[in-house]
Amino acid sequence: SSRVLWTLAVTQLVRLFVSTAREMSTTENKVPEGYVKIISKDGFEYLCSKDCAIVSKTIRNMISGESTFRETEERTITLPDWDGHLIETAIKYFHYKVRYDHEPETRPEFKIDPEMGLQLMMLSNYLDC
Repeated sequence: SSRVLWTLAVTQLVRLFVSTAREMSTTENKVPEGYVKIISKDGFEYLCSKDCAIVSKTIRNMISGESTFRETEERTITLPDWDGHLIETAIKYFHYKVRYDHEPETRPEFKIDPEMGLQLMMLSNYLDC
């Protein structure tokens, strides 16, 4: 059906975005305007659009103009307790939420690997999203 094709297309776009962001973040030290760099405990670096990253209330508070966090100025957030594969899934969820939040009737299921379920629940609790 068209819904399945649309879900596959969105998944492919998110994968492309995450992989491109990964490459961009390793070749440049400065975070492009409108983006946030998120660094995992295993050293993976991800660029995520600020509009998507602020799905997480924790990230929103860290990068908001009113805070005094170093992350506000540098737009770089290190998550030393979380592996890259979990952060990558969280970023995919940020994009999914921004894309489908206003279309609940056409929103496809956000699928996750059941083996990652508990860890993702703990990360989502930490990120407050």
